[in-house]
Amino acid sequence: MIKKIFVGVVLTILAVSAVGVLLPSLGSHRRDTHLSRLLQSDTHVRLIHQGCILYAYGADSRFPDDIGTLYVNDIVPIEYVLSPLVGKTSPADIESWSDEQKRKWVNEHTSYVLVPGLTDDVDATRVAVFTKLQDCGGQYISIAYNDNHVVSYPIARASGIIKKKRASRLKLGAG
Repeated sequence: MIKKIFVGVVLTILAVSAVGVLLPSLGSHRRDTHLSRLLQSDTHVRLIHQGCILYAYGADSRFPDDIGTLYVNDIVPIEYVLSPLVGKTSPADIESWSDEQKRKWVNEHTSYVLVPGLTDDVDATRVAVFTKLQDCGGQYISIAYNDNHVVSYPIARASGIIKKKRASRLKLGAG
């Protein structure tokens, strides 16, 4: 009888110890998964900006007006216009749509914002592309600057940077 109780206590201790060891690693896995998705989002923002630079080569140094234009012109693949942080997917038959339908869908559903009216001036302080607040996963917003460096900021700081940059463009009359 005492042996059975002892075995039961030992098994309980081992089970609790195993749970104690596994729980932090599961939390770490969740953090690692979020971090990897955040890095993917940074990559998407960078690729969209690089697509703008490629587009500008044939457009008198002007960036396109919208991200849909990059997709329709085969510069940015559909997977890169949607954030991996929110799990959006594109329609399976989008390739059979007209260019105007594709452009419209991408512009309505993209997870990113392309600041309008930019050129390829390589200004390291100019915000070019950023993650939409509702698609950022709740913690960080990825911002691509016009020199193509990307930074992920906490939401409050990113929002301040974006508002400040938009306000300065309006003061300069840049729309």
